[in-house]
This record gives sequence, C-alpha cells and structure tokens, in this order.
Amino acid sequence: MNKKIITYITLLSVILLSCRPKQDMIYMSKHNMEEEVAKAKFQKLHIQEGDVLLILVSALDEIAVKPFNLNTANKVGSDSGRGINQYVEPSQYLVNEDVKGILEKYDNRI
Repeated sequence: MNKKIITYITLLSVILLSCRPKQDMIYMSKHNMEEEVAKAKFQKLHIQEGDVLLILVSALDEIAVKPFNLNTANKVGSDSGRGINQYVEPSQYLVNEDVKGILEKYDNRI
C-alpha cells in the first residue's frame, strides 16, 4: 500500500513538473526559419592592431605538420622514447599597425 502511494506521488510530480507552457517552447517553423538562420550566420572576424594570433597547421599526417606546430610535448634525452617531456611554447604573433599587416613574433613572458 505504501509503495503504491509513493509510486503515484512520484508519477504525479514527474507529470506536473515536466509540463511547459507553450510560449516557453522553441519552434523552428518555416515562417521564421530564414530569420533564425540570418541571426545565426557567422560574422566576419576583424583582425586588429594589438591582436595576438596563434597559428596551428593541421593535416592527416602529424609528422608533416610537426615542424609548423611547435607546441607539442617532445621527448628529450634518449631515442627509446623514455626521455623527459618538454613543452615548447607555441609561437604567437602580434599584429602591428603596418598597413601591410606584417606579423611580429610575440613573447608573452614579458
């Protein structure tokens, strides 16, 4: 008897708490689909003076991009792979005020 009451109370509370008012629900209907997509479109990035950029190169072959991405843990010591892990800081570039947009190497340890 006691288990039945607990089951009914639990079931009733789940039903009552799971109901949401219609105005709180989000619908993706056709009449506002274009408007929603227009809001979600990616805005262009504007690289400005003073921005610090981190450039990572990716490819299917990790060995091919390793010289370009220096922010990996390297084994230092023996060739057997049992050396000390050394983390090399990634190269970051500071955007300067030059109109040509030339990048300078940025040192964040200053």
